[in-house]
Amino acid sequence: MAKKAKISDERRNLIKEFIASNELKTTEDVENALRNLFKDTLQEMLNAELTEHLGYEKNEYTDGKENYRNGYSNKIVHSSQGDINLNVPRDRNGSFDPIVVEKDQKDISNIEHKIIRMYARGMSNKDIYDQIEEIYS
Repeated sequence: MAKKAKISDERRNLIKEFIASNELKTTEDVENALRNLFKDTLQEMLNAELTEHLGYEKNEYTDGKENYRNGYSNKIVHSSQGDINLNVPRDRNGSFDPIVVEKDQKDISNIEHKIIRMYARGMSNKDIYDQIEEIYS
């Protein structure tokens, strides 16, 4: 008989906070919250990638910028939890090539499970971004 793995106190607290903040009552609520969490994580990672590419934060004033933010493009990607609508940030020069969701990539189910596991371990968006960048670099 397999031994039951114990959940650490830190992970248990993260789960309790996630349940409370999303008012989860049913399995459908859990699925929707996880889909939204995944979407928000991808969106944040895309924005962070553009910030790193440009070398300055959004709304930060710097002299001598050679490239600027230029809005967003809508993109629908397929995941194991259904279709997700992302707003992929653009730059004026068109030199931004996202890593987490590449330009022509339509199916992201392979990274979905990795991101969810990293969240469950309590990793921050920045740490998850760094991990995904290492995997796909």
